[in-house]
Amino acid sequence: MLIYSFGLREIALFLGALYLVAHLLPLIKPFYFQDLLQKLPRSILVGYITTTIATLWGASLINTMDLSEYNKFRTIFTLLTFIGGTLCCFYVRDFLSLRAIGVLLLLGANVILDGAFLIDNRFKIPLVCNAYAWIILGMILVSSPYLIRNAIQWGTAELRRWQLLMSLGVIWGFIVLGLGIFAL
Repeated sequence: MLIYSFGLREIALFLGALYLVAHLLPLIKPFYFQDLLQKLPRSILVGYITTTIATLWGASLINTMDLSEYNKFRTIFTLLTFIGGTLCCFYVRDFLSLRAIGVLLLLGANVILDGAFLIDNRFKIPLVCNAYAWIILGMILVSSPYLIRNAIQWGTAELRRWQLLMSLGVIWGFIVLGLGIFAL
């Protein structure tokens, strides 16, 4: 049973636009976004905002999905989600923003995989691969955020490297957008 009502075409269009915006702007203004990205791992404000979004999304997911024999515990699970999100803000302050972004990537991968479920189209494979890349990255962000902090330092160390990484993101955005427009 599908959880979300988004089709794979809509997901691809949104995802392609998201990749384009997230990589074109840093390509145009590299120094501003390099500085912003270097501050991200320790940003408490971004951590609170992303944790709140992840908590609300997780709670709404619990309230809408079929829990089978655990349906009778839905209220408890929802309450525990809110308690867990709140406690994270107070007791998991180190790299809170990266951990919450990891949870958002895991939830976002759920949307992509839900949209691709039982779709017989070979052009869905890049989107499914994207979802599994998000799952791997999300698990790394949640469990070992210092690795992503180190990757951010590596990616922002040289302008050429930054431009290459952002250009690859723009190319991927065009590919996903093209899939959404022409193939799905």
